Amino acid sequence: MKKVRFFAALGAFLLTAVCLTAPFTASAQEGYPLEEGLTLAAPSAIVVYVDPSVSGKEALEKNIDSVLFAQEADVAFRPGPLNRLALGLAAMKIIERKQIDMDTATGEYTYALFDLYVAGTGLTVANMDFGEEWTIRDLLRLSMVDTAADAATVLAHMLGGSVQLFIDEMNTVAAELGCTNTHFVNVNGADESEQYTCARDVYKMLRRCLDYPDLADMMAVSEVTVEPVSGGYDRSWASTNKLLRQEYYYEPAVLGKTGAADGCYSLASVAEADGYRYITVVAAAEERDAQYPDTIALFRWAFNQFTYKSLLADGQPVTRVPIKNAWQTDTVNLVAERPVSCLVVEDLDEHTVTRKVTLYDDLLDEDGALQAPVSKGAAVGKVELFIRTDQKIGEVELIVAESVKRSEVMYIGSSLGAFFASPWFWAVAILLLLLIGGYLILLYRYNNSTKRRKSKKKYKSLK
Repeated sequence: MKKVRFFAALGAFLLTAVCLTAPFTASAQEGYPLEEGLTLAAPSAIVVYVDPSVSGKEALEKNIDSVLFAQEADVAFRPGPLNRLALGLAAMKIIERKQIDMDTATGEYTYALFDLYVAGTGLTVANMDFGEEWTIRDLLRLSMVDTAADAATVLAHMLGGSVQLFIDEMNTVAAELGCTNTHFVNVNGADESEQYTCARDVYKMLRRCLDYPDLADMMAVSEVTVEPVSGGYDRSWASTNKLLRQEYYYEPAVLGKTGAADGCYSLASVAEADGYRYITVVAAAEERDAQYPDTIALFRWAFNQFTYKSLLADGQPVTRVPIKNAWQTDTVNLVAERPVSCLVVEDLDEHTVTRKVTLYDDLLDEDGALQAPVSKGAAVGKVELFIRTDQKIGEVELIVAESVKRSEVMYIGSSLGAFFASPWFWAVAILLLLLIGGYLILLYRYNNSTKRRKSKKKYKSLK
C-alpha cells in the first residue's frame, strides 16, 4: 500500500513538473498532410513558407508567412543552444541601442565568469584563457556558429552589464515576437527545467534573425575563425549544423542553428531554391542526428509539393455593393487592390478557393449601402481567401473600381426623406401639434370667457 501511495505521489509530482515547464501545449497537426509514407522521428516540427521580400518584423506582426505543416508545434521542449537565436536578437538590439562597434568593442573572459556560468556544466567551450579578449563580433560569431558556453557568457556580460540582465533582454525580445511558450534562464545553453521553448516560437525567432544580415551570415558559414585581440591564439571551429557540412549536407540549406540537450535534439534551418524560401524547425528528437533526415525530408516535401498561383488579379472584380444618391447607378464594383498570389499545392483546383468579403461598417449606412460620392481607389472592405473551409491562404483590401459622383437632387430628396422619417421630426411635430392644440383650447376658452363678460355688462346696463 505504501508503494502504491509513493508511486501515485511521484506520478502527481512529475505531472505537475511537466505542466510547469510546458504551460502551453497543442496536439494534432495543422496545414497540409504530409505525403504518404513520410513519417518523422521527431515529435515536434513546423514548416513555414517565407516571402523573401517581407521583413521578419512585418511578417510576424501581420501574420504574412504561411504555415504549411505543423505537428505539436506548441509543445514545449528543452532548447539547449537553440537559445542562441534569442541571444543573437538581444545582442543586436543592445548593439543598436548603445551604438556599439562590434569590431572594436571587446569582452574579457574572467575567472568569475568561468566560476559562475561555465565551471562544472560540462558544456562545449572555446577554451578561452582568463584575461583573453575577443571583439563583440567574434564572440557573437562563435556563439551563433558553435555552442561555446564561455564565448556566450562573455558576450552577455559585456553587452548586458550582467549575465542576468542580458537574460532578461532575451526574454523581452521573445515576448515582443509573440513567443508565448518560451522562457530563458541562461545564455550558455545548459539544460534547465525552467528554460523551454516550442517549434513555433523558434520559427519566430529565426524569422526575425533574418532581418539582421550579420546574424544570417554567421549562421550560414560552415566554419568560423577567431583572432583574439589580447591573449590566447587564433583558432577555428566547424559549425554544429551538419546540413552545411559532413554526411547530412543539403545544398538548398543556407543557414540554421542547432539545439542539443540530453535526449532532445533540435534544428532550426532555412532553405532556398528556385525563388522559394522555407523555414523548418524539427524539435525534440530523442536520437542524436535524427533531426537532420527529418529536416531534409520536410524541405523536399515543401519544394516538391507547393507552387505559386495567382488567385486574384490586380483590379479583378470581386463583388458589388449598393450605393445611394448616384444618378446613373445603384451599385458599384469593388476590385482587388493588388494581385494575390499564394503558395498552394500543385494540384489545387482554384474553384475550391472560397472568398469571404467583409465591408467596413463605418463606411456603410444602416442599409449596408455606400453614400455617393465615392472616389476610385477608396478602400471599403477586404476579401479573405480560404481552402478546406478554414485554412486562410491570402487577404487583400477591396477598393472602389471607379469614382461615382453625387446627384444633388437625389441627395436633397434623400435628406428630406430621412428628415421626415426621423423620430426627431415626429417628436417635434407631435410637440408642435400639442402646443397648437393647447393654444386653440386656451384661445377658445378665452373667447368664451370674454363673450360671457360682455353679456353680463350688457344685461346690467339694460337694468
